[in-house]
Amino acid sequence: MKQPLFTRAFVLAACATLMLSLAGFLFVHLPGFLQQLGAGETEIGRIMAVQALGAVIAWPLVGRVMDARGRRVVILGGCVLFIVTITLYLFIDSLGPFVYLVRLLDGVAHTMWYTALFTYGADLVPAQRRTHGLAIFGTAGLITIGLGAQFGDVILAYANYRELFFGALGFAVIGLLMCLPLRDVLVTDGDASLPSRGIFAAATQWNLLPIWCASVAFFVSLQGLFAFLKTFISTVNIGSVGSFCIAYATIAVALRVFLGWIPDRLGTRRMLGIAMSFYALGFTVLSAAQTPVYVLVC
Repeated sequence: MKQPLFTRAFVLAACATLMLSLAGFLFVHLPGFLQQLGAGETEIGRIMAVQALGAVIAWPLVGRVMDARGRRVVILGGCVLFIVTITLYLFIDSLGPFVYLVRLLDGVAHTMWYTALFTYGADLVPAQRRTHGLAIFGTAGLITIGLGAQFGDVILAYANYRELFFGALGFAVIGLLMCLPLRDVLVTDGDASLPSRGIFAAATQWNLLPIWCASVAFFVSLQGLFAFLKTFISTVNIGSVGSFCIAYATIAVALRVFLGWIPDRLGTRRMLGIAMSFYALGFTVLSAAQTPVYVLVC
């Protein structure tokens, strides 16, 4: 008998991911706030990068805790820390060590709830529908790229960054409330005979090194884009953060939903080369953008 995909827990987890991601992507406008405080491009880059440092610190610990204590405790802990962190943004009124501390906590919180929720989603998906289920679950995070940035544009058109942070806080609280009914599930389709491996062993596995290098290059370029998109658009005065992110998210969701079969047909290695080439082309076009249409095409 075919197991259902859209269970109550699956829908709740996906909706919680949607709410928490909406809160997170409102912060694509954070560089504009930092610029108002007097930060230059270099300092904005450092401050935005501290979030990634928090994520790197938290990742190994998050995995170990999830294996030992289950997903729910990490999900709820991450949500609570995320709410506390967003609240701390409301107290930032100048540049200094406090800004870096808040960004560090932001990276830890993001890693906790994001990693645990997606792992929980994978636990809920029937093994025979794993690819389909994860593709659907992943759209909850993708569409928020556009929605979060667009909501931020609307908020800042009528209010200021304080209201933006309050909006993020509201979404985060809703996400936490949706996570409260979740309960850990027993996963039985894994191979218990496989020995446990540490993070260092996985990081130094020779056949994974090309993947790590490609991933680092991809995410450095992608985070660089989102970190400086706000200040770029403010400087050249073309387009908007919301319109760019709406276009980005729309194409990403459409490709996942309607063309998800292409990697299986072409092969993952060939598809990776095509995808990375398109990213490089997009960055090249964006660097020369002179009109809103150019920004959207990128």
